[in-house]
Amino acid sequence: MVGSQAFVAFQKSDGTVAAYTSPITSDGTTLEEGSLSFEVHEVSASFEDGTMILYASFQLPGNPKLVNHVWQEGLVSDDDSRLSHALSGDNFKSFGRVDFLTGKVSDRDPHKQNSKILLRKVHGILNGIGWGILMPTGAIMGRYLKQLEATGSTWFRLHRACQILAYIIGTIGFALGIFLSGPSLSSLSPYGFVHASIGIAVFVSATVQVLAAIFLRPDKHHKARIFWNIFHYVVGYGVIFLSVFNMFRGFSLSKSYHSWKNAYFGITVSLGCVALILEAITWFFFCKRRNKKEMNLKETSADDNIPPQEIV
Repeated sequence: MVGSQAFVAFQKSDGTVAAYTSPITSDGTTLEEGSLSFEVHEVSASFEDGTMILYASFQLPGNPKLVNHVWQEGLVSDDDSRLSHALSGDNFKSFGRVDFLTGKVSDRDPHKQNSKILLRKVHGILNGIGWGILMPTGAIMGRYLKQLEATGSTWFRLHRACQILAYIIGTIGFALGIFLSGPSLSSLSPYGFVHASIGIAVFVSATVQVLAAIFLRPDKHHKARIFWNIFHYVVGYGVIFLSVFNMFRGFSLSKSYHSWKNAYFGITVSLGCVALILEAITWFFFCKRRNKKEMNLKETSADDNIPPQEIV
């Protein structure tokens, strides 16, 4: 699990037992030795009768009473490389809570855990639809539909409706994320902390964007409109970029979301291709209209230079 501070023990091919610490920074970790986020005084292990026993002396920051505990077992290759453990069955349920005052280890409520997993999935789905799909789609509408004179003001209504819907759905997903992260972001893993921080930045920026669009948008002929447009474009595209980036960070928190990550990658590529095609079409018609306008100006200029005919 990304963000875990792991104590590792395994029997080498020569029969000796290795014990060390390893911070988990990615799903593809090979459990390389490294320092943990808290002070560790001693680590050792013994292997007897098919049972591995690990001993450790350490001090947790803040001296917490309860600590969430995750344990796993995996295979070791002939060259002593650590292989990934299974991602289903008992390997997916191997967690508990350690009470350092009583020395007891209790299973966490499986119903609460299942509910949390469900909420995490709903959080990902809502954010994916809101920030990750509808928001870029609304931007595409605003960028390209207004180039079509036949749409009139319809493009603006579609753009606004899509962005408002994206904001509402994304806000619900954001609220679920805050609920899942607990009362303090400091309790999250470093990877989860970055994911949550980017999510907060997306929500705040999107909120400012919505409020500015509703209450601060000047008339299109106002001299300050150009500055508002720059702000609108910069913040809007910034929100989209951060949203897409954070979606992939969220999927990377667990290998169980690998299929979701691939699906969203396909959606993102599709939206990007649509945007590129529409951009090319937009520039084609823009250049065509500009050339036509220049030709009309030349014809008008030529007509103005014709000397008046003498009337007999």
